[in-house]
Amino acid sequence: VGPAASGAYISFSRDGVIQDGDSYDGVFVYGNNTTVEIKGGNIGKLLSYDRSTVNVSGGHITNAQSYEQSTINISGGTVRVPNTGDAGSTINVTGGTFWNIEAGSGELNLSGGYIAGLGIIAATGDGAVNIYGYGFEFSPMPGPNDGRLTGFWQDGTPFSIDFRPGSYQLVTLHEISPASAPIANAGKDQTIIARK
Repeated sequence: VGPAASGAYISFSRDGVIQDGDSYDGVFVYGNNTTVEIKGGNIGKLLSYDRSTVNVSGGHITNAQSYEQSTINISGGTVRVPNTGDAGSTINVTGGTFWNIEAGSGELNLSGGYIAGLGIIAATGDGAVNIYGYGFEFSPMPGPNDGRLTGFWQDGTPFSIDFRPGSYQLVTLHEISPASAPIANAGKDQTIIARK
């Protein structure tokens, strides 16, 4: 199902796609087993409910919120403020660009992406934040912040994440092996006899 090219609001209760050229003030995704692919376009607010799944690989979203055991997977695009809205909701981040991320009552899993601006905010203070990477270093910062976490994603990309008050206490760090460097293998030694 492909939605119309533009409109104020659109709701999905079955699978669909949003792509370049589409523009919506609000996108609402409902229904167990409903999957919506966001490959491009411009969305003001994205809300997923009722065990639905949204896969974001492109486009621009101002605010994305997961509720009622739904899952938002972000691998690309720009999502200014993703938010786990309630217990059971999940946001998985493997790529993309973010101004800040709000850790609500659900689960936030980070293994990639670039977080600029404010960093991670504890919206309610009872969520879970899992960060998968290696080479972690945490530096407390004086003032209104908990501090800054630096390290590397599995592919070797460095990251730096600031944490607002009360947000770093939600974090569990998962140390993973860095991606293996490719090993050149030209096979067995060979001898070639030149003939005149």
